[in-house]
Amino acid sequence: PRDESCNLGIVFIFYWKNMDNHNDENNSKKSDFEYIYSVIKEVSLKYINDNDSNFRGLSEEIIEELENQYDRKFPEAYRSFLKTMAARLPKIFDCQLYNKEGIENAQEVAAELLEQDRASLPEGAFAFSQWQGYQFYYFVDDGTANPETFYYREGGDQKPHTIAYYGCFTDWLINLSIYNMQIFQRLNGYEIDEGVKILQGLLKQKGSK
Repeated sequence: PRDESCNLGIVFIFYWKNMDNHNDENNSKKSDFEYIYSVIKEVSLKYINDNDSNFRGLSEEIIEELENQYDRKFPEAYRSFLKTMAARLPKIFDCQLYNKEGIENAQEVAAELLEQDRASLPEGAFAFSQWQGYQFYYFVDDGTANPETFYYREGGDQKPHTIAYYGCFTDWLINLSIYNMQIFQRLNGYEIDEGVKILQGLLKQKGSK
């Protein structure tokens, strides 16, 4: 059964205790999704020296173009992600593309892998990111704001091909950010345990697994 905590609770308390330059008035105006994405951005800027210019969203025009292209209205969590930080390549996303080009590449790779594996995805599934042509992420749009999100990898005769379930889109993004920060720490020798703890706290504050 779906983890109902993916409907999101407010996570202000954890962030207030752990980040500098907190502004209660500004944060109180943000949606839950925008708030989570702002925490990810601030952690990346503070702990792995990312550049603020890397965090740019797609324009409303491009998002609507994509929705028309794929004949769907994107769920709120994903749409907010596109508008907030999907246009460029933040370090915390390890150079994976989530912009228009990245979405189109993911769609092509997903179609190729599904045909190759003689597999199919549930109704409402949408591939939004891929890596090196052998794996992709997708969510299942079931009408909720924060849809269940999955990881698919080519498998030949090995099944199931969907090998990871993240609960919901924001949980996927938080877990991806944690994983990439830990890799960045190992490769560069940075001490970023506190940043990782802040992101883990987002999951705990939501009650996610």
